[in-house]
Amino acid sequence: MNIELEVYDSAEHAIKELKLDRRRKWEIWGDGLCYPHKYTAPCSGCSCDCSDGYPCNHGNSGCHECGYTGKRRDVVPVPAIGKNGNPIIIKINPLSQ
Repeated sequence: MNIELEVYDSAEHAIKELKLDRRRKWEIWGDGLCYPHKYTAPCSGCSCDCSDGYPCNHGNSGCHECGYTGKRRDVVPVPAIGKNGNPIIIKINPLSQ
């Protein structure tokens, strides 16, 4: 299995060459080109408060960790995929910085 990586010298060059969506905020994550994907998920610190004697809301009121909203906002990097279906690699020359 031969994997051919697409390597570019800058993020701007890769975005222009591959005609990636310029509305996204592209970043270099490690050595790959990615964009941050934001999502909302239930808070992992919230739990059902049935045992305290008050009416149960099954964690919907939240906790101190999530600001009593019951939800968490988080971000994950989504890699840019090149023409051959592999992630795009950015190799910056350390002498050019």
